[in-house]
Amino acid sequence: MSTPDVGRDSPIGLSKIEAEIVEHRAELVHTVDELSERINIKKRATHQWNHAKRTIGNSAAVAKDNFDLALVRAQFALPRPGATIITAMLGVLGCLILIVIVHRRKP
Repeated sequence: MSTPDVGRDSPIGLSKIEAEIVEHRAELVHTVDELSERINIKKRATHQWNHAKRTIGNSAAVAKDNFDLALVRAQFALPRPGATIITAMLGVLGCLILIVIVHRRKP
C-alpha cells in the first residue's frame, strides 16, 4: 500500500494551497479595514461625536424623568386646601363632642 503523493502539483495540494490563499486574503482585507478605520480621523471623530450626543441625550431624558417623578411625588405629598379644611372641621367637632360629654358627666 502506498500513500498518494500530496505535493504541489497534485490536485489535493493545489486546492489546499488555493484555500489557504483565500483565507489569507480575507485576513488581510480585515486587517487593512481595521488599519484604515484607525487612520480615518474624521470617521473616528464623527463616531465619538455621535456617541457623546447619544450619551447626553440619554442623560437628559433620565434627568427629565427623575424631575417629573419628583414633581408628582411633591404634588401628592402637599396637603390640599380642601383636605386641610375638612381635617380642621373634624378636629373642632371632636373637641365640641368631648366638651359636651365632659360637661354632662359633671354632677
